[in-house]
Amino acid sequence: MATRSMNYTQRVDLKKKHVKISLSPKNSDGIRHFDLALDLPEQLPSDAMVSVEAYRSSMARMRFDFGTVGELKLLPQADRLLHDFTDDLPPPLFRVKVTGAGSLRGRLLADARSVRVVGADELVRREGMLHIAHKDLDGPAWEVDFTNAGYEPTLWIDDSADIDRQLASSPLFIALVYPEVIRRVLDYLLFEDKGASFDDESAWGHPWLKVASAFPQMQGIPCPHDHDDDQEKRNWIDQAMRSFAKSKNIQGLLEEQQRGQSDAV
Repeated sequence: MATRSMNYTQRVDLKKKHVKISLSPKNSDGIRHFDLALDLPEQLPSDAMVSVEAYRSSMARMRFDFGTVGELKLLPQADRLLHDFTDDLPPPLFRVKVTGAGSLRGRLLADARSVRVVGADELVRREGMLHIAHKDLDGPAWEVDFTNAGYEPTLWIDDSADIDRQLASSPLFIALVYPEVIRRVLDYLLFEDKGASFDDESAWGHPWLKVASAFPQMQGIPCPHDHDDDQEKRNWIDQAMRSFAKSKNIQGLLEEQQRGQSDAV
């Protein structure tokens, strides 16, 4: 393939449509591999080098060479194993980098940062809403974490409380926990984050505020993200939580659970 050349002056921010990464189940050794689908912009030089990094904060980092834009390598599964990420903590984030060759050698031409794997557990089936993971919480059965970089917010569930990893999909857990998760997330976004995520499409809180605004019974009620009235914000958060609960038939889930317990007696 002929090498495309250009006067390259601006870095390209790769979007979700350009990069898809998914993880396999663990193999017999307890190790996952990742699958990568790339649809790179045509303006990138064909001799530019493509690499992928898997990382989790400063705890671990792995780098994979995928050849060039014009001749992407099809790495075998054995060369895509994530040996450094064998625990049950949140899956690694990924970064895709395209760097120049020839006269552009070493220059970062395009990249995608903090790429999450496709198919992570989500409260609302939209990418990036809520990550669910497990660890020892030393008492509580669950907690919401806004400091887990790249996976904000994370719903941590205690290891011992959910040995079979089924609690997050339990009707009783959904009914009792998820409305409170909604409340805590919106409270954080409007009071701690000061509503800054509302207009910033790159912020993790942006889809949360947009989805909450679109809940049934919330349409036509603007989010008070830029208001100074704290009570107005609390009222909006409370109404959004109640709208979510009604839309998910939370009371119905509890009634169904109770009927099931009665039938079992």
